[in-house]
Formats: sequence, C-alpha cells, structure tokens
Amino acid sequence: MPVYPVGNEAFLAPNVFTPQQYNVFAGRTLDATINTAALQWAIAQAVAAVNGAVDLGAGSYLLNEPIGTLITSPIAIYGAGQAQCWLNIDESLSGDLLSFSNTWYGADTTNSAGGGTATGNPGSAVGWPGRSSRKSGVTLRGFSVVGSRDTSETQNGIIFYNRNDAAIIENLDFHFIKGHALVLSGKASDKVANASFLMRESNVKNVHVRWCGDRLTGRIPVLLDSQDR
Repeated sequence: MPVYPVGNEAFLAPNVFTPQQYNVFAGRTLDATINTAALQWAIAQAVAAVNGAVDLGAGSYLLNEPIGTLITSPIAIYGAGQAQCWLNIDESLSGDLLSFSNTWYGADTTNSAGGGTATGNPGSAVGWPGRSSRKSGVTLRGFSVVGSRDTSETQNGIIFYNRNDAAIIENLDFHFIKGHALVLSGKASDKVANASFLMRESNVKNVHVRWCGDRLTGRIPVLLDSQDR
C-alpha cells in the first residue's frame, strides 16, 4: 500500500506514525477494511520502532479485527480527545480490540546495566531499574472506544496481560462494550509462563466507562488487579 502523506505528517518525528500514512481515508470513512488495515499498519510500525507512537488525530475508525495483539513494546497511542477520536468496534469483531503483554521493566534488556534487573522470565525476581534504565511504559491517551451491545461475539476493549510497568492511561472513554472495557494486569495469557502478573508505577486518570461488561459471561467492565502468586 503506498503512503499518502496528509496535513503535517511530513513534520512528525521519525518514530510517530499515523493511519493516514497508510490510507488517506482512514478515520474519514466508515469502511472497516480501510480503517482496520490502517490502524494495524500504524501500530505495527510503532512496535517495530520499539518505542514508537501512533497519532490517531481526530476521526472515527470502524474496526472489524483486533488492531494489536499481545504487544510487548512500550508504544504510545494518542488521539485528539475523547470527543474527537473514536475507535468503533464492529459487531463482527471477535476477541480483544487491543492487548499488551509483558511491557515490564524485566522485559527491557537495557535494565541489566541500569539496575541489575533480570530479563526474559516473568516468573523470576525482578529488581527496580536504575536511573539509566527505561522509565516509560505504554501510553494511551485522548480517545474513545465504542462497542455494540447487540454483538453475538466475545469482545473486549483494551487488555493488559501478565506484567506491565509504568503505563500512562488517561483521558479515555469506553462505551457499550459487551465484555471487559479495560483490564490492567488482571489476567494471565499463559498461566504457566506467567505465574505472576502485576502493574507497577503506573498512572490512570480521567477514564470513563459506561454501559460495558457482560453479566452472563462474568466479564466485568473494569478489572484493576495487580498481584503476584
């Protein structure tokens, strides 16, 4: 797919990507195929950049597939604000719209020099990072996620699995998701490899959840759970 620069995209930092770079109509059409592919591409580029960012801008994106699955890089995704940027989950989508896993200090190999942090095994003891180590985690800011209560699929919004540190989650709205709207390190995707799951040194503020969850399947709207067992 060719790149379609729009507006000021040419002036963005090298590690900042927009869906419109993939398709100029992303966020400006109700075509789920265009929107989904554009967001999947932008997020994949941010992951490849290790600490990349996705600028959603203002717009309404209709999405019929997950846009990021078990992402292990501490990327940033931000929009122009809850009232200006909308991620709409199509009724046909199955699974988590967006999920992260093990974006923790112990997964960052640069920590071994900074704070003597063990790497590679989420079940091992992990020390705090030193001053020279990475201090940033996943950042999500300034957009709304909207589902449909009429879906027959199993759908969730944004899920953090296993261990995740230093996350910044602010100015997000969740509406009408028939499943978990937001899970912060409350689930293990692999209970053998990830016997412990927790979230440390993170900041969550100005997050609103309305008409989400599914009583029949026991998926509560928000799961805030940090534990080590």
